[in-house]
Amino acid sequence: MIDARHPAGQPFFYEGNDTGVLLIHGFTGTCGQMRPLGEALRGAGYTVMAPLLPGHGTSLEDMSRTSGGDWLHCVRDAYVSLEKMVERVVVCGLSMGGTLATILAEEYNPVGLATLSGAIRVREKFAWAAGALWRLKPYLRWTNLEHDGDYDNSVDACYAGLPVRKVADLNRLRALARRNLALIDCPALVVQPTNDETVDPVSARILMQGIRSPQKKLVMLKNSPHVCTLGPERERVFREVIDFVRSVAKES
Repeated sequence: MIDARHPAGQPFFYEGNDTGVLLIHGFTGTCGQMRPLGEALRGAGYTVMAPLLPGHGTSLEDMSRTSGGDWLHCVRDAYVSLEKMVERVVVCGLSMGGTLATILAEEYNPVGLATLSGAIRVREKFAWAAGALWRLKPYLRWTNLEHDGDYDNSVDACYAGLPVRKVADLNRLRALARRNLALIDCPALVVQPTNDETVDPVSARILMQGIRSPQKKLVMLKNSPHVCTLGPERERVFREVIDFVRSVAKES
């Protein structure tokens, strides 16, 4: 993990062909967690856009002053902007970014949806009570800032903690995404680590069962952490996403 203000975490745009991929980072994270995937997609010829969600990449105090509505407004704007540049759009998100991507797939008309550790159900026991607990403890802070083993810490720009009150915003987004899954009729790729320390892996089953589209693929990762885009199976994640984008672009 590196400082959230590191340049690696800033938004990026790569101009490519007429298929655009919107990459959405997760809760307390930055675009750094999506940058290697973005570079792989650029190498495959695609146009790639990765916005930085409001309140991210600066300070926990900034994040505490934003809301789920701000994050959703940001990705809606990004989707509309990207849609004007290309013929077709694929939405792809990590963790809460997967939640936001799911909502976009419910509201707009992308040719594909890819969720990576998509946050439909989370492991944190306190999550349901975050709206009340924040008054007692406004912030949680981490002490272990680096992942062990084969993990790309060099671009993992994110906060060393979280504003507890904002978990309630995440909860509302999760509920919204889950409530309208049946509206999604585009092809879907669901990637989920089996040992995810943040998102309950049952989220993958909820997505697969709830999405209406008959074109769905589930990929379970046996050796990946929650941020699977930076973990030891990241090259497999990149291949799965690129193959998915290629397949839906051909069909559209």
